[in-house]
Amino acid sequence: MLAKKLEIKNPNKDLPCKFSIVLIDQNEMLLNLLDFELAERKGFSVTHSTNGVELLNSDEPQPDLIIMDLIMEGISGIEFIKELRSTKSFTHTKVIVLSEKLNDADIRQLESLKVDDIIQKPVNISELLFRVEKVRE
Repeated sequence: MLAKKLEIKNPNKDLPCKFSIVLIDQNEMLLNLLDFELAERKGFSVTHSTNGVELLNSDEPQPDLIIMDLIMEGISGIEFIKELRSTKSFTHTKVIVLSEKLNDADIRQLESLKVDDIIQKPVNISELLFRVEKVRE
């Protein structure tokens, strides 16, 4: 079961926002900040969790975008992305990776797994919002 789900109406339109985002990170404070920025300010449908196993086993509709840290409970971020990419129902799901410690080998591996973007932590919220809009196009 995912930890929290918000359905927020898009402030610019009267129709519910159809773009859904799942946040996966163990830092509850970061999850709450990103939740606020993405749901309250941008009007996206946001769900968050501390691990990817819940998402892979969920009966919920697949999100349009996953914003995730590589460190999570139950499975490594790289293994999660491999599993995600091999699951037919997630083939169109975009992925943005957030991580504190990235080296060249990590970046090459993430690129080979076709992640849509990689952002170094600490996260600049304005930059993250820009990149979310970019992958949404």
